[in-house]
Amino acid sequence: MWVTAWVTLILWCFGECLRARSRDDHGPAPKIVWTLGTIALVLHILAAFAFRHQWSHTAAVMETARQTAEVFGTRWGGGVWINYGLALWWGLDVAAVWCVPKWPKPWVRYERLRRGVFLFLWFNASVVFAHGPSRFLGIVACTAVVVSWARRHPPRPGSRAGRHGVCE
Repeated sequence: MWVTAWVTLILWCFGECLRARSRDDHGPAPKIVWTLGTIALVLHILAAFAFRHQWSHTAAVMETARQTAEVFGTRWGGGVWINYGLALWWGLDVAAVWCVPKWPKPWVRYERLRRGVFLFLWFNASVVFAHGPSRFLGIVACTAVVVSWARRHPPRPGSRAGRHGVCE
């Protein structure tokens, strides 16, 4: 389980960095890595159900609630549904990357939203809920993604810092 989770995180990180570095985030390398990340996430979810939860959604919810209680003091199993939502959203985003040759201008806001939500979810998965040295790896991955976004879109000369956002 640990391996599938970290492979997925690394592919997300690498995919985001490639997309930020590329003039055309729909180029072949970013598309392929982005697709592999989605596949890895689906395989991770399937592996969790097969090897940890014995194909029981109830067992997955109970384990997620236990882990959430350890971190936040509240038993809440909704994180399972968040994982389903992430897999669905990422899958739809992969379809869009392959099917839409160039993002229309209004999609800039969508990209900002997607980046922010994905970063929030990955930070929680790899830092907040991680233990020991794994937490450090999560911090490195999330920081690498944020730095790649900032390097793609540096602040404009004379603009107030943060006024236009990192992803503009």
